[in-house]
Amino acid sequence: MSTVLTSLVLLAALVLPAQADLLFHTTFDDDSAVATMAKGSAEPVNAKHLEWTEGVRGRAVRFTHAAGSLLSYANQGNVSMERGTISLWAKCEWEKPYAFRILFSHQRIPSGRLGTHALMLWWHNQTLRSDVSDDKDSWQSSVPAGALDGRWHHYAFSWDPNGMAAYVDGRRVGRGGDSDSPMKSALRAADNGGTLYRFSKPTEFDRFYIGSRDDGSQWDGVIDEVRIFDTPLAPSQIAKLAAEFGPPPAPSKPDYAALYAHGGGNPYVGAPAATPGVIPDDDLELVDEVRLGSPEDIERLRAAERIRTIGEISFGEAGGVPYLELGEKRGNRMALRFMPPEDGARFYVFDIDYPDDKARTMDCIVQTAKGGVSSGGDYAMQCGIAAGNEYANTGRVLTHRVIWWRSPGEAALVFTTAREKLPGAVAAVRLWRVKSGTLPPFEPLTAAKGDDFEHRSIGLYYEDPALGYDFAVTDGLATPAAMGETIDRTIATLRFTGENMLFYPGAWYAGLIDEAYTPRPHATDFLTGWYTKFDAEGDFFFVPTLNINNMPVPPGLVTVDSMTNGTLHSSPIAIHDTGMPNWGKWHGSPPNFNIAHPEVRRWLADIVDRLVEQGAPHPSFKGVCLHVTRHGLLTWGGIESGYNDYAIDAFAKAKGIRIPVDRSDPLRGKAYADWLKEHPEAMEAWLDWRCDVLADFWGAVARRMQERRPDLKLWFNCGTTSFIKHEHSNDPDFVPRVNRELGIDAAKLDAAAPNLVLAQCIVPADWRWRGSGLEPKYREAQRTIVDREQTYALLRDAERPWVAQHDRYWESAIGRGKQGAETLSCAWLNELGWRVSTINPAGANSMRPFVMPLRYGDVLGMTKGGFLIGTYGTEPYLARFARAYHALPAVKMDEFFREGVVVGRMAVVNGRTWGYVVNTDVAPAEVEPGIPPDAADAVTGEPLPARLSLGPYEMVSFVLP
Repeated sequence: MSTVLTSLVLLAALVLPAQADLLFHTTFDDDSAVATMAKGSAEPVNAKHLEWTEGVRGRAVRFTHAAGSLLSYANQGNVSMERGTISLWAKCEWEKPYAFRILFSHQRIPSGRLGTHALMLWWHNQTLRSDVSDDKDSWQSSVPAGALDGRWHHYAFSWDPNGMAAYVDGRRVGRGGDSDSPMKSALRAADNGGTLYRFSKPTEFDRFYIGSRDDGSQWDGVIDEVRIFDTPLAPSQIAKLAAEFGPPPAPSKPDYAALYAHGGGNPYVGAPAATPGVIPDDDLELVDEVRLGSPEDIERLRAAERIRTIGEISFGEAGGVPYLELGEKRGNRMALRFMPPEDGARFYVFDIDYPDDKARTMDCIVQTAKGGVSSGGDYAMQCGIAAGNEYANTGRVLTHRVIWWRSPGEAALVFTTAREKLPGAVAAVRLWRVKSGTLPPFEPLTAAKGDDFEHRSIGLYYEDPALGYDFAVTDGLATPAAMGETIDRTIATLRFTGENMLFYPGAWYAGLIDEAYTPRPHATDFLTGWYTKFDAEGDFFFVPTLNINNMPVPPGLVTVDSMTNGTLHSSPIAIHDTGMPNWGKWHGSPPNFNIAHPEVRRWLADIVDRLVEQGAPHPSFKGVCLHVTRHGLLTWGGIESGYNDYAIDAFAKAKGIRIPVDRSDPLRGKAYADWLKEHPEAMEAWLDWRCDVLADFWGAVARRMQERRPDLKLWFNCGTTSFIKHEHSNDPDFVPRVNRELGIDAAKLDAAAPNLVLAQCIVPADWRWRGSGLEPKYREAQRTIVDREQTYALLRDAERPWVAQHDRYWESAIGRGKQGAETLSCAWLNELGWRVSTINPAGANSMRPFVMPLRYGDVLGMTKGGFLIGTYGTEPYLARFARAYHALPAVKMDEFFREGVVVGRMAVVNGRTWGYVVNTDVAPAEVEPGIPPDAADAVTGEPLPARLSLGPYEMVSFVLP
């Protein structure tokens, strides 16, 4: 049988849908690029520098960057631009990661592809991408397991006006549009005449490319059996294509245990230092120093091409030390150039001297001077300083020391006035080389050693799966090998600050992070890599988080009509007190889905089950954390949401309260809500029932986790303090009220399962960073909320109370130079376009959010974090506090002493009395708490004096025989 006939017979055997029409097919058999079958021209437009070799069946074509391979065909007749499916087999032969690896593409458009409808299926380093090139740059990405292992793999890419889909070896991979809710997609389709996509520059392409493109991009590997259909194929049909030449290869997962096995320990962890959180002076070598106290200093730097500024600069003096001040306009900034030697140093330290003499808000980043994110390092140090305003100034020049993980080339240290009229200022900068290349871990526990109880923990929390950007490791978390380096550096940083837990997204906005959904590049089975490394540490713990906003829904379920005609009441889509669902809004709005619907519950329970099954074999896995936000589907989201028929019916059955509403009214959700608001007792019963629903569901999930492994816990990280603009924001009981509206009730949850942890999330930076967009009536709530006793009311009745600090990072694209804005870019600098910096209070005040909750009640664990490492510059304060905090058992203690802002608590654990005294203010305090004379410091074992001298926000832990 001929090659052509064989191919046609095999294709017929796939039983394609009746509407699917094969437009193009090339097998490359007979060492020819002429298409085997084509509705348009079968002859290639270009066929240059191709190499013929063995294929997945018959012959195939090899493309190489070195040879400049090029292969294209006429577009007309061979590709249906509105809808279709591309199917091909490919085998990579990459020698190293390369930015553009083309499988299929239309020609490059010099003016940019967005809006042109150019179709692309390509790899960007370790990530597979599929694109339709609409105005919004709609694309999907994934890291398919094993697809770059040098074996043959099947790829497919389908598209039509309703969306796109990519497949590897018959498995769906890639979900895009993290912020695209079903409602938002329906509105977008309506606005664009029935399509999700808008093409403002539709292009009549005359050709498409296989394994190459006209800009010199190649596949660097072998491609075979290219087919193009005129419609999207069903997943079952794509699976049959993938099995056409035998079973597709099973997904391969990295052997992390073998990959990370080493006998030398962590190369970045050194010997403990005398002072926690401080690198010893004898391990530092001064590389450079820049003084900024006078116009003459600036002129010298300008002459040496070491400084760039935007906006006015002036000079001042604090405590006898001169300094440079940036202008008061938001975005005034300065870049300093540093040229450290290429000596193989692993990391450096920058000392930033700044005046703490008035209200200031300064963003600080270290970036690779001429690099970009792909070269690593540009996010390795982003922090900042908040002086004055809500914190008393010291009037002195203070030093902010930050770690900079070294990237090749020159560095730029950039300072920005982050808030209007709160200017940044710098007196001097010193660059130190850390000679040992290690960070000292905070001093180990002494008196607490050997006690068989769970200790209190402090953890680093990531709201965003962005840790791969942080440590100047090329590929970050995108490859198993790069992950090992990144994890070692993370562990060293945590040991330096005194943190022993990492909370990191295992599931993000659209679901579980896996090969089908990689919102940021992550290696296959990446969590197992973390567990493997943390297991080896012995006392390090990892908790994957769920920060989910959306879930899959059937195509066509949500339309503009269905959002208004009442037909969505029986669906997972949440009906709000408007009678309609969320109209495409995002953060800060009520959720898209109703937690009472069984499909929502199955979606969430399956994600938790998969995370538990993956993590349970590892001692470092401690459970799962729910990132509770207003928009997320983990709770009711707020009193505005949840008015579906099935919820109202279940409420009526449970509470015996029937709501008299016309069920034919398409906006009956509004009528339900209005009736409840008019009947306060019924509203209280409605809120109480919602708390029951949440406790029943998550309690069952938590109990199932405990059955899998008794020590596993389920955290609720309740981000309700950020719900400013609520009508009751200024009421003292605002936070308890909002928690209840979400369905969070400590007593009900604790009764539902013994392994639940309730964490009240606070956002200390909201007052300063988010204030400009709020009405004045909400500003007082934003200023005082972290200091209110009622903010921590949830923790009073919780068996396992925690507090989480969310870093409201200063997020800005100020460096992108859009709309004619000036950038710092010059001959020696390409300014980083986007900042996501954590700006902490100056000096010791950075510890205020840690100790303020302890003023009102006991807390058994704490986290801090956001997008990046949020503790830079606070290590000496945090490590000292962590040393005393970690020594204590994770058991709620009773108050035995209170004098002003100083509080003491104690409890008996395993026959010994443990306790602490903590100063919850920046002013030093002298107290006699009445601790028995035989008490010892729980860290050092030394006797405690009767009178304690406590520094700013200092904790002293003790133990009695």
